[in-house]
Amino acid sequence: MKLTNEQLLNYLFGYVLFEEKEGYIFPKRFTKKQSDVAVSRDFHPKENATASMFIEFITDASEIKFDYFVCPGSSKDCFNIDVLVDGVNTFNYHHETSNKKGTLVIPLENTGRVTIYLPNLDGIGIKNFEINGEIKKAERKLKLLALGDSITQGYVTKHPYLTYVNLL
Repeated sequence: MKLTNEQLLNYLFGYVLFEEKEGYIFPKRFTKKQSDVAVSRDFHPKENATASMFIEFITDASEIKFDYFVCPGSSKDCFNIDVLVDGVNTFNYHHETSNKKGTLVIPLENTGRVTIYLPNLDGIGIKNFEINGEIKKAERKLKLLALGDSITQGYVTKHPYLTYVNLL
């Protein structure tokens, strides 16, 4: 099953708004006004980072696949994506270069609640999200607003799921 970008947004958590470019959806953690202020105060490209954003759903699939476009969101030139199934880290994708396009294929050995943690140091655009099984929305009962610094963001952690906010 291939999800449209609009359908994918139903499974995406932690974003305030999104931009669509070249068919990719780029989730944002700041409003347009906040982003403009950040850029004017030399905060660019940090406003692009998808820290504490994730895609979450329940599935019986054995594979997930999507195209990505990673753009800089910090001074570090690398990105990581983690996948958890029922709270257990089953997949980590690490790449040493930002500004990269590619296709990510994620094998799933178990079925259940899948959480895909997006890069915490960079921004990411996603398109052509495909899953070879049923997909159902995973309900979230709690919303959390975390205010803080680079430690709260999880700066330089290799695993986005292990950031301070994601562990709460």
